[in-house]
Amino acid sequence: MKYLTTSLILLMALSGCKKNVDVDPRDKYLGSYDLKVKMTSPAISPESNDLLLMTKTDKENGVALSTSTGKFTAKLTSDGNFKLDTYVSDENRNGFPYHVEVDGEGAISGNDLVMTLRTTLQEVGKTTKTVTACTGKRR
Repeated sequence: MKYLTTSLILLMALSGCKKNVDVDPRDKYLGSYDLKVKMTSPAISPESNDLLLMTKTDKENGVALSTSTGKFTAKLTSDGNFKLDTYVSDENRNGFPYHVEVDGEGAISGNDLVMTLRTTLQEVGKTTKTVTACTGKRR
């Protein structure tokens, strides 16, 4: 009986100890953000709203950023800054080939997100560059 009591006390003491568990620093930034989106250069479109969903990827410190207009991947640092991986696409629009490249960066502080996207669109004989500013609040 004395052995059983000692074993139970030892078991309770050990189970009450905190364990070192690695916490993924991305976890505090994941979720949904309500975005305000504004093309700032050239300033040709009105502000619009969108939803951004941030999820983990398999890459180290990688996140996926999904909106109604596309899905991008980025590398997120533990302080909330992120750099988008350059998105490149060669497609056809109305029978004409075009090439798109998008890159950018952003930061999250508390529940606030800011992001800048730079887009280069090359169509037949024409190149258009735009800059889009996004601000968001976590839901």
